[in-house]
Amino acid sequence: LPESGFLDDFIHKLQDKFVDLKRLVQTLEAAGKRIADAMNPYLQEALYHGRTAKQTADFSNKELKPLLNRMRIAGVSIRDLDEFLWMRHAPERNREIERIDPEMKDGSGVSTEDAEAYVKALAPRRRAILEAFARDVDAITKGTRELLVREGLATRETVDGWAKKYPNYAPLKREDMDDLMQGNGTGPGFSVRGPASKRAVGSRRKVVNVFSNLVMERERVITRAAKNRVSNALLGLAITNPNPDFWRVDQAPTERVVVPIPGAKREGPDLIDDDTPRREQVVRRVKPGFSQQPNVIFTKVGGKDHYIVFNPRNERAMRLAQALKNLDADSLGQALSLAAKGTRWFASVNTQYNPIFGIVNLIRDVQTAALNLESTPLKGKQVEVMKHVGAAAKGIFSALRGKPSGKWGALWEEFQNEGGPTGYRDMFANAEDRAERLRREMGDFGSGGKAKFDALSDTVRKSALMRWISDYNETLENAARLAAYRAAKDAGMSRAKAAMLAKELTVNFNRKGAATLQIGALYAFFNASAQGTARIAQTLFTNEGGKIGLSPAGRKIVSGGLLLGAMQALLLSAAGFGDDEPPDFVKEKNLVIPTGDGKYVTIPMPLGFHVIPNLSRIAMEFALSGFEKPAQRAAQLLGVGAEAFNPIGNSGLSIQTLTPTIIDPLAALAENRDFTGRSIARRDFSSLDPTPGHARAKDTATPWAILASQALNYVSGGNEFRPGAFSPTPDQIDYLIGQLTGGVGREAGKAAQTVSAWATGEELPAHKIPGLGRFYGDTTGTTAISNRFYDNVKEANLAWATIEGLRKQGRLAEARESLREHPISRLRLAASRSQSSINNMRALRKQMETHGAPREKIREMDERITQVMRRFNDLAERQEGAGGARRKLAR
Repeated sequence: LPESGFLDDFIHKLQDKFVDLKRLVQTLEAAGKRIADAMNPYLQEALYHGRTAKQTADFSNKELKPLLNRMRIAGVSIRDLDEFLWMRHAPERNREIERIDPEMKDGSGVSTEDAEAYVKALAPRRRAILEAFARDVDAITKGTRELLVREGLATRETVDGWAKKYPNYAPLKREDMDDLMQGNGTGPGFSVRGPASKRAVGSRRKVVNVFSNLVMERERVITRAAKNRVSNALLGLAITNPNPDFWRVDQAPTERVVVPIPGAKREGPDLIDDDTPRREQVVRRVKPGFSQQPNVIFTKVGGKDHYIVFNPRNERAMRLAQALKNLDADSLGQALSLAAKGTRWFASVNTQYNPIFGIVNLIRDVQTAALNLESTPLKGKQVEVMKHVGAAAKGIFSALRGKPSGKWGALWEEFQNEGGPTGYRDMFANAEDRAERLRREMGDFGSGGKAKFDALSDTVRKSALMRWISDYNETLENAARLAAYRAAKDAGMSRAKAAMLAKELTVNFNRKGAATLQIGALYAFFNASAQGTARIAQTLFTNEGGKIGLSPAGRKIVSGGLLLGAMQALLLSAAGFGDDEPPDFVKEKNLVIPTGDGKYVTIPMPLGFHVIPNLSRIAMEFALSGFEKPAQRAAQLLGVGAEAFNPIGNSGLSIQTLTPTIIDPLAALAENRDFTGRSIARRDFSSLDPTPGHARAKDTATPWAILASQALNYVSGGNEFRPGAFSPTPDQIDYLIGQLTGGVGREAGKAAQTVSAWATGEELPAHKIPGLGRFYGDTTGTTAISNRFYDNVKEANLAWATIEGLRKQGRLAEARESLREHPISRLRLAASRSQSSINNMRALRKQMETHGAPREKIREMDERITQVMRRFNDLAERQEGAGGARRKLAR
C-alpha cells in the first residue's frame, strides 16, 4: 500500500475507520488477485453487524422470549430459576474444585449437602416445573457449545469434555466481583484469542445472576463467532499474499533465556563452571506481552490460536491493526454517555418511530438507489430493481409481523442471515444490566420511581402502534435494498457480495469513522450525513491516475439535475408563483409540482443529490427576477451546499447548526425559528409592552398547549393581560412537545389541530394536515399570507432602520442608494398602521370568543385580519416591482 494521503486520513477519522483494509483489498484486486468472499475481510466486516444482529434476534425470539413467557405463565421468576440452577449444579462443581484444590471446599458457594437438601425440600410439582425449565436452559447451553465448535472457537473434544464434567452446568459469577466487571468479553475489536471458557477455581462468595450470565454467554459467543469470521478472512488474505514489509503469519518475536532443566534437583550454587553440574539450560521463547501488542491480531481456526503480526515500522499497517483491534477510538466518558442517550432518543423518535419518515425515506431511497446503481455491477438494471420494490416491501412487512410467506419472505430471511440490513443490538455493561432487562421482559419492574419510568417506557415501546410504526419504517428502509439483492444474485453475484452491494446502495449506517462514536454522541445524524456524502462521491466521481473527476454516471446525473432545476424554476414562474413561493426550504429538498390556484404537491428529492437541481434553479430564478438581489442569491447557493453536506446540522446559518442535538430545541426557541426557517412563535411587537404568551397563540396551536400556556402564565404571577415570570406561547409548547415526542407527537398534534379547525370552522394550513401535509402546500392560505406579512413587515423595518442610520450620519448619497435598493422601506408607516389595525381586530376577536359570539362572526373577523395582511403584501410586491424597474432605469 502507498502511504496514506490526506483524503484517506480524513476518511479514516470521519467516515470509514477501515479505509486501509478497503485499500488493501483494492490494491490486491488491481494487481490481478482474485479474492474469495471468505478471505475478503472488508466484505466480512461490512456484513458482520447485520449477521450479529440477526443471530442475536433469532436467539431472543426463538429461544429466550418463549422461555420467559412460559416462566411468567408458570409463576417462576428469574430469581427462582437462578437459585434452582445454582443448587442443581453445586455438587458437581464442588467435586471438581476440591479435586484441583483440596483446601477449597464448597467452591460453588454452597455446600453439597445444603444444595441437595434444597432440591429435596421442593414440593414435587414445583420441582417438576423447575426441572422442566432447567432442561430448556440446558438446551441453550448445548446450543452455545455447538456454536463454538461450528465457528472454530473450540474443539469438539473440549466441548464434549465440558458436557461430561458438568452435565448440569450453570455459570457461577460472584457478587460484587465477576458480575460487575465491565466489558462484553468478546475481545478487543476483531482480535479473537484464548480459550472459550475460563477455568473455574472456586469461591465462597454468593452467586448472582445465573440465568442472565448464561444468556450473555450465548450472546457473547454469537458476537465472538462473527468477529472470528472477519479475522479468519484476514488470516487467509495474509497467508495467500505474504509480504514481510506489511505482515507476517504465526511468526512471533522470540528471545533466548536461561531456565531450569525440568526434573533436575537444585544442588550447590547456581554458578555454571567446570566444577558444578549444569542444572540450567538456554531456551527460546515468545517475548512476554506479545499477545497484547497493538500490531498483533489473533484468530481461531479449529479451536487453535493463529495470529497476524503487522510490521510496526509500516505506518499504514499499524493504523490498520489498531482499527481492527478498536484501539483508534476513544471510549465515551460519563458526560458523553448521558448525552448519547438523549441523542439516540431524538434520532429514534424522528426516524424509527416516526410514521411519516418511512414513506419519505422510501421515496428518497428509491431515487438514491436508482442513481447509485450506475456505480455498481447492476448499472443499467434500474428498471429491473425498481419494479420489485413493492413486492419486496410486502414480503418484508409480512415477515416482520410474524407471517413470513412466499419467495420474498424467504429472500428477506436469507438477506438478514447474510448481514445485508443495518444491524443494531442492545449492549449491556454487565450481567446485572442484562438481568434487569430480562426481568422487564417478564413484567417485573420492581418498585420506586425508576421502576415506574421503566414500566412506562416499556409499555410505550412495546405498544401495538409503536411496534407497527417500527416494522413499517424498517420495511420501507430495506425494500429497495432487498430488490437490489435479488437482482444482484440473478446477475451471478455471490450472496455475500450481493448483500454488501445492497447494504451500501444507499447509506450503510454501520460504517463509521474512528471519531464517529464521540461526535455521534452529540449530533444525531452525523454518521448518516457522513456516509451519505461518501456514497454520493462514489457515484459522481472517479479517481484515475490520481486525478479526480466526474465519472460517466456523474456527468449524466449532473447534467440531468441541472436541467431539472432550471425546468423547476420555469414551471413555478409560469404558474404565477413568486420568488418566495413556495418557501425556500420546500423548494430546496423537493420537486414542486403546481396544481393551480397557488396550490402544489411535493416529491422529496434524494438528499445530497438535491443540491444539483438547486444550483440551476436558483440561477434561473435570479435571471427571471431581472438579476435582482445578487448577494441573497449567492448566499442561497452557498447555503444549499453547506446545509446538505454539513454533518453536524442542517439549520443554515444558525446557532442550531453548532449546538448538540439534545440542545437544539432550546436553541431553536431562543432563535424563534425551526430548522426550516419558519418562526415558531409570534413575538411581542414591543419589548416595552409585553403580552402573555397565550395571547400570542397562532391559530394552529393545540388545545392542550393553550391550556398549558395559560396555566404557566397564571402560576408564575401573570393574568389575562400581564405576562408572568414564565409565560411561553402555546406554539413554543407545541414545538417542544413535537421535538421530545418526535414524529408521533407532531402527527398527533396535527390531528388535534385538524379536529379543532373542523369544529371551529377555522382554516387549517396545508402543512398541518396529518400525513398529507408533508406532500401538499398552499401559498394562498391564511398561514402563508400571515408568514409573508410578518416577513415583509420585518424587512420594511430593517431597511428603514438602515436608511435612518445613514441619514443621521450625514451619508445622504448612501441613504438614497439604500432606498433605491430596498424600496420596501417606503412602507414602514403602512406596516405600522397594518400592525396596529391587526392588533385591535385580534383584541376584538378575543372579546367575541369570550362572550360567545357566533362562529360565523368570528370567521368574518379572521377574514378581515387576513385582508389587511393581503393588502399589505400586495403593496410590498408592487413596491418591489417598481423598485426593480427604477434600478434598471438607473443602470
